[in-house]
Parts: sequence; C-alpha cells; structure tokens
Amino acid sequence: THPNWTLLHTDVMSKKSEIHPLVLNKLNEFKGSKIKCIANLPYAIITPFLITLLSSVEDLDCFTVLIQEEIAEKICSSADQKTYGILSVIMGVWGESAIIKKVPHQAFWPQPNVTSAIVHIKKKDGHKNFSFLKFSKFVKEMFLHRRKKVTQQMKLYFKNPEEILSELEINLE
Repeated sequence: THPNWTLLHTDVMSKKSEIHPLVLNKLNEFKGSKIKCIANLPYAIITPFLITLLSSVEDLDCFTVLIQEEIAEKICSSADQKTYGILSVIMGVWGESAIIKKVPHQAFWPQPNVTSAIVHIKKKDGHKNFSFLKFSKFVKEMFLHRRKKVTQQMKLYFKNPEEILSELEINLE
C-alpha cells in the first residue's frame, strides 16, 4: 500500500457478477475520492467485471485495462461500426473510451492466441442515481431481440415507449 495507490493480488471477482469483497472494501475506503482503476484482466471475465464495476463503485472516475483486442474494439466502437454492440452502448453511456496501445501476443509468456489492447475509459459527468446494472440488463434485452421492433421490447420496461423515443428525438421509421 502506498498513499496514492494500492496493489491487490487477488481474484477481482468472487462470483460471475460480484466483485470480490476484498477489492470492493478497498475501493470503498476511497469513497468521496476520484477512484482510478488499473487492471490486467483475465479475458473470460472482462464483460461481467466491467458492468459490475460500473454498478458497484460510484466514485470510479476512470479505468485503464489490458484486455483482448476484440473486446477493446467493441468497447470503443461507434454505432456505424460492425463491432458495435451491448458493450459499446453501456460503456459509451458511462464514459469516453479509447484504445491507447495494441499489445502483440509475443509480449506475453505463455503467448495467447490473440492480440491484446490497453483501453482507457474516463467517466462522463452526470451519473448520480443511475443504475448501470439495470441499464445493462435493459440494453442486453434490446440486443437479444434485434429483429423485433424496439418499442415492443421497451414495453417490458416503460408504459409508453413511443413517447420516450419521441422526447429523445429518435425516429424509428
């Protein structure tokens, strides 16, 4: 431990959608501060970790992670790109993301079969009283039924989805 940072050598997740209590307790010690998270994540837990982190740590300001390049591209993609999907929407609402550096598989031992990337994501302002866990469930539901009308799926969550879409100036025609 250092006054400005803490190194934890533990599994970051205790269950599929639960951050390890040791990690969560340590992060909560810094409540009221702008928390910055740096992690080298196992590729298998990237998505559940990121969604759980956003839902669990209110004072998180930014994070930088070393992850699989394919996931990094999904996080950083825009709506007009083929890689755009659930992670793109969730992470795009939470913050501004960028791939800082691509890391070839030769940089690791043993060498993985994929290229990695370092991604930095900075939180946007205005996320008080916003549940990213609920939002991520909503987004997943919308992407599960891509061929159905969005308004039909939104009726599971809202009484009048057409009015909401109109207020957001979203035209589904």
